[in-house]
Amino acid sequence: MATKASLLLHELQKPLEIYRKRFPEVELSFIDRPSVMARKYLEDGEADVAIIGQIDAPKQPRIEVTPVTAYPFVLVCPVGHPLLEAKPLKLTGLIKQPLVLPGKGANSRRHIQDVFEAAALWQKANIALTASTFDIVVGYVRMGFGISITSVSPMILKEAAQGHSSYRGVAFRDLSKLFGREEVVVLHRKAKVELPHHVAFREIVAGALRND
Repeated sequence: MATKASLLLHELQKPLEIYRKRFPEVELSFIDRPSVMARKYLEDGEADVAIIGQIDAPKQPRIEVTPVTAYPFVLVCPVGHPLLEAKPLKLTGLIKQPLVLPGKGANSRRHIQDVFEAAALWQKANIALTASTFDIVVGYVRMGFGISITSVSPMILKEAAQGHSSYRGVAFRDLSKLFGREEVVVLHRKAKVELPHHVAFREIVAGALRND
């Protein structure tokens, strides 16, 4: 399975536990990569399934796509930051801040840039830092490097609202009206005959994520 770290650490823990109990003889192997790279592993035949985030991804006749959940785009900033109370919150206000953004290979980074470019604002961006994982983004926002705009797991947002220690010192604000959501999908190559444990894996993951 090729997927990104945030999914392995959050949404996929429950379905993988269920799958392991049902199929203890199956060896699970994870390829931890950003979504774009995870999709390529599947397309190249190096993974049986990919679970990724995508935004307006190209359709391919050989790939079956099953939507399962979505990550909203959110503002991540230090507690007490003026943008948390700004009404209305606009792209022009966001672009004035130093930005801590996902890495250039991430879907979310490309989408953020596209939104600002469509508003003729990207050239004004002051990118303080790019990071490969959400934990790094949070750490440097907490240190005062800038604000972040990124897609975030609903499970992380729930943990933060409950006061989880990992997210102390930072606050979140939904930016779905400005940036939309990143869809999370299960991908597999179409085949005439599939192994039963492959089919079961997709069904368990899809069912668990949709119920959450």
